[in-house]
Amino acid sequence: MVFKRNHTYVKMRKDMLWVKHLKNRTVVKLKSPQPFSTERLLVGQVSVAEAALKSAVRQAYAGRRQLVSPYMLIQPLECIEGGVSEAEEMTLMELGRRANMMYTVVWVGPELTDAQVPEKFIELARRLSLV
Repeated sequence: MVFKRNHTYVKMRKDMLWVKHLKNRTVVKLKSPQPFSTERLLVGQVSVAEAALKSAVRQAYAGRRQLVSPYMLIQPLECIEGGVSEAEEMTLMELGRRANMMYTVVWVGPELTDAQVPEKFIELARRLSLV
């Protein structure tokens, strides 16, 4: 069941990541050493964003055994005027997959509380037929 799994909440700004491991409440704020955003795109350099996300996730899960890849909800907070395109959403979901997540969903809307993340994950995953 999704509620018993580890959830990771990622908020993204230009060249910045905020990653929270909800079960242990570990928060990692990371400014990418190299820019991954462009003037128009939150993620313009995918390989750089991937390296930054993997680093932040490793830090958030430091010292913890990770037997099953967790679920990730990514929330872009910039470059979202008019919503995100299908290509942008696919890029964000692919970043989650490359960070060794079982499932990744993208949320565009108000920032969520810790309790809302699993609920929102299920809602979005059902739309994608993931659960």
